[in-house]
Amino acid sequence: MNILFIAYQAASDPLMESQGFSYMREIARKQGTQYSLLTFETRESLAVSREYIAEFGHNIRWKYLMYRNRPRLPATCLNIILGIISVFSISMKNKIHAVHARGLFPALISFIPVKLLGIKFFFDTRGLLAEKYVGGDLLSKNGLLYKMMRWGENILLEKCDFFTVETHRHSEVIKRSSTRLLNKMDVIPCCTDMNKFRYVQNKEKDGGNFKLVYLGKSETWYLISEMLDFFKVMRWDIPNALFVFLTQNEPGLFFEAAREKGINDSGISVIKPQRGAVSELLVEADAGIFFINPYKRYNSSPVKFGEYLACGLPVIVNSGIGDCDEIIINERVGVVIHEFSEEEYKRAIYELKNLLSEGEVLRERCRATALKYLSLQIGAEKYFKIYKHIMS
Repeated sequence: MNILFIAYQAASDPLMESQGFSYMREIARKQGTQYSLLTFETRESLAVSREYIAEFGHNIRWKYLMYRNRPRLPATCLNIILGIISVFSISMKNKIHAVHARGLFPALISFIPVKLLGIKFFFDTRGLLAEKYVGGDLLSKNGLLYKMMRWGENILLEKCDFFTVETHRHSEVIKRSSTRLLNKMDVIPCCTDMNKFRYVQNKEKDGGNFKLVYLGKSETWYLISEMLDFFKVMRWDIPNALFVFLTQNEPGLFFEAAREKGINDSGISVIKPQRGAVSELLVEADAGIFFINPYKRYNSSPVKFGEYLACGLPVIVNSGIGDCDEIIINERVGVVIHEFSEEEYKRAIYELKNLLSEGEVLRERCRATALKYLSLQIGAEKYFKIYKHIMS
């Protein structure tokens, strides 16, 4: 079958590799699916994206549009209009059977072409965007744009042939609000390529430091300040603790934030990982952390959660983030922070040290948990079943 995958980002974006190409490789290799791909590129991303496409390893038909972002609203509208025209062209030229729209903007781009051309429409929501934007202070809940996005998301859920959400908690919210959507919904979290993010048994640590690691950009909804507060308390109990940021952001951003907390530069390490090096850097750490603004984050499955676990790291996370609480507590693979306070941080560190005393047993349990809940193979199989379901 011919599938058009639409992503509102560059082909070389790290999320596109972990949450796009990884699935497409798995499905195309085993199931013989032909993919077309539409991405949005910048001048900076284009050359690297061409390399990614060339290295894909399977035949893929790629078309890109240049991403416009200023002025914000008119630029977004123009991106959507040009995207609609491209979907018409790609669908007719490549005889597309179904469109896989990853996120809200790809779904908006897809909606008119799929309805007019009679193509199947799969809305891979990746968590509904309007609430995430509110939680990141990118939108006001009382603003017109928020209301328009929520209205658009509701229409797309109603009109698509199938949709996915990232968490079981989100699926329960939808079940309570609209039973008529149940027969066309499934849950697919952000999965991890277990072959790429490898667990190394009995690996010796270098340098003697206890390494707490944060992977990813400093986006608006990730609470860097609160994570540094946690780390400051950790250093009272674990003096040799080192906070390692694996990020594409400028290092100065993290050093400045740490200094404001009274943490000297020697307690912080900022590394810009080379492509393919993230797994090796994670394996060298002792624990992974992420705190997120918990506002309606029942719909979120952070990519870094599975990557930490796959590399054998216990995870420290604040409560209310998707299914993370339930997985961490049930499988005993980390600790959950229930409030941002010194006393709560002390409790969590005590619990974390007890877990870490299990040594290799804990690391093996973290890896097994990633395999159980967040394996790429599980996600790819679900996607292929959805393709077959909507085509039938």
